[in-house]
Amino acid sequence: MNREIRNSNTKIAIAVPIAMQVAITMAVVLLVGARGWDDGAITLAYSKTFAATGRIALTPLSEQVEGFSTIAWFLINSFVALFQPSFATAIAVAQGMTGLFFCLSILQIWLLTKDLKLDKFASALLLSTYAALGMSLSEIANGMEMPLLCFTGVGVVRNLYFRSNLLQAAAFGSVFPPYSF
Repeated sequence: MNREIRNSNTKIAIAVPIAMQVAITMAVVLLVGARGWDDGAITLAYSKTFAATGRIALTPLSEQVEGFSTIAWFLINSFVALFQPSFATAIAVAQGMTGLFFCLSILQIWLLTKDLKLDKFASALLLSTYAALGMSLSEIANGMEMPLLCFTGVGVVRNLYFRSNLLQAAAFGSVFPPYSF
């Protein structure tokens, strides 16, 4: 793989979609900010309560119930909540992490295109399309976990079907256990 990454055409094929995603993430964080929160704010509230009290609840005084989409994203945001950021900072961090996982999933999909032996044009087109999808805008604006799911899901597929590495497949799969949904 290192030889493939050193090839300048390959660098461009992977760099352009990642640069697109970074630009989209920065634009959404700066332009949307705390105004785009939807379910992301609910996860942040649960994460903040968990970090402060150890209880899984919307607020410290709320009934203890599960109200977040995925355990992994809840725990990542709980770690951030340990630093007691303002809501605007917490949502910006969540939006940034969403963008980061979009970039990591672009890298993972690129590796999958290599496993599938797609030609460079098809790979570049696929990656650029994924980076520019409207889905990325709403996921980033809301600070949600779907790019983490994509990153881990493609990691499971690559390691099960192309690498035959059950340990790595299990590691990727453990991030999103079946009961997370």
